[in-house]
Amino acid sequence: MKKNFCFDLGTVSIESTVVQYDEDAQLGKFL
Repeated sequence: MKKNFCFDLGTVSIESTVVQYDEDAQLGKFL
C-alpha cells in the first residue's frame, strides 16, 4: 500500500513537471 502511494506521488510530481514545462514553452512562444 505504501509503495503504491509513493509511486502515485512520484507520478503526480512528474506530471506536474511536464505541465509546468509546457506552460513555460507556451510563454516562450508569446515572448
